[in-house]
Amino acid sequence: MRGIEIMLSSIEDVKHFVQTITMFDGEFELVSGKYTIKVIKVGSNNATPSDVISKAGLNIDGEYVSGIRMSSSRQELISNLRNTYNLTNIKYTLSNGTETSDGIVSTGDRITISVNNTSKTYKIVIKGDVNGDGKVTAIDYSRIKGYFLGKYSLSNEYFKAADVSKDNKITAIDYSRVKGYFLGKYNIEQ
Repeated sequence: MRGIEIMLSSIEDVKHFVQTITMFDGEFELVSGKYTIKVIKVGSNNATPSDVISKAGLNIDGEYVSGIRMSSSRQELISNLRNTYNLTNIKYTLSNGTETSDGIVSTGDRITISVNNTSKTYKIVIKGDVNGDGKVTAIDYSRIKGYFLGKYSLSNEYFKAADVSKDNKITAIDYSRVKGYFLGKYNIEQ
């Protein structure tokens, strides 16, 4: 027996789905046969902070989270994470510890996720944004190239942001991709 899974994120979505399906008297028929729809409530009772990140479609690498679309607003990210599980509390702070929800997501920002009495803080990585302003510019290019030439230091989330090629090292490929990005010739995959 083959099946599909439909994920509905709110009780309103479930009500709408059930209302639509019950227009067919609780069952519906297609050319290939009769189908039964089973509705199961999936709770967030055992969710962890890493479950919230994963369900939101983001990447976790230890204490770092990436995969956030460049130029995303902080409020958009908070809402996206909050909507994954209804019992999730999100705290967004800048690298200096100031709590905020304004502006754009930047490398070095922190996101603390609390769910089911478990909290975890992740450092945000935006590929190409090595100066932590949320944008990829000539400044980022010069810092990555400077690191490659041994004239500039990058560590932690800023090193990960400079590793645009995702090979755990910083090479000429990384700084040429960043240059290509701000010249409009290359798209950096988050």
